[in-house]
Amino acid sequence: MEISLTNLGTGVALPTWTFDDTDFDYDGSRTLTLTGCDSLPAGRYRVGFTLYREADNSDERAGLNAILHVYHNMESRFEHVFTNSHFNFSVSYILSAWTGTQWNFANDITGWHFYFLDDIYGIDGNNFAEIVQWFNTLTNAGSPATVPASPQGLGALIDAALIGIAGADVDFRIANYGNQAGAEEAISGLVRNSTAVTFDWTGSNTVTITVSGIYELDISFLPGLPVQGADLVAQLAWLRTNAQNGGSYLVEIRGNETIAPSQSGFPFRSNLTITLRGYGGIRSVNLSANGSLFTVGSGVTRWCWTKM
Repeated sequence: MEISLTNLGTGVALPTWTFDDTDFDYDGSRTLTLTGCDSLPAGRYRVGFTLYREADNSDERAGLNAILHVYHNMESRFEHVFTNSHFNFSVSYILSAWTGTQWNFANDITGWHFYFLDDIYGIDGNNFAEIVQWFNTLTNAGSPATVPASPQGLGALIDAALIGIAGADVDFRIANYGNQAGAEEAISGLVRNSTAVTFDWTGSNTVTITVSGIYELDISFLPGLPVQGADLVAQLAWLRTNAQNGGSYLVEIRGNETIAPSQSGFPFRSNLTITLRGYGGIRSVNLSANGSLFTVGSGVTRWCWTKM
């Protein structure tokens, strides 16, 4: 058995207490008897209990989270009776809830079943319903519905859900990541179970993420990620070479600039969306001589913002 305590006032976690069979009283009651006690500062503590079955059933465990109030110069006591019904905190038990088309968690599996599993992270009582809903919607829509037949597979499923939920969040999609590498770093930061992810970009703002070689998820960043280039001329040159039909691109102007007229357009491209954004404040773009600032051909849409 393991007992963990966290002081809710300070957020400090105390060292985990671990007990084995020698700490139990075998008089028939199976009551855990502690041979000593510890002094704790007064306050509110979150206490986590994890009780393991015998060695031949080491995959199964029971768990409980509780709040313990410790008062000054007083003894605090907490009791809880674990029964067979509590020993459902196992990977095999969770996997058994797979029906072939969705996770049937409605009856007795909760987010805290995942909380007490070793080496599986990112899901608990706070986001459990959202993750289950996301995956059930995904599989019912005809996307891969591979059964995660191992702890690693279950972890990959959770990581796919975390990325998918973030991809549907407008705040995540409009954040300024700077470039594609920054966006990939933000997506990789969502992974909690060391799952392999790969990235395949379409244009500068839409990426397909493949999770564990199974789950494919698309995220489109708004209004787009900044194109490469130190200044406006360099960014327009990058676009002329790399822009793809139907792509959406963001050009960030980081300072006042003066450029030569008659900047060429985007030949052999169609349905481009190019956003100009003044980074950090209002920026101005001036011509160094008479002429056209931009040449916008057919099928190119241009919005102008002075600041975002």
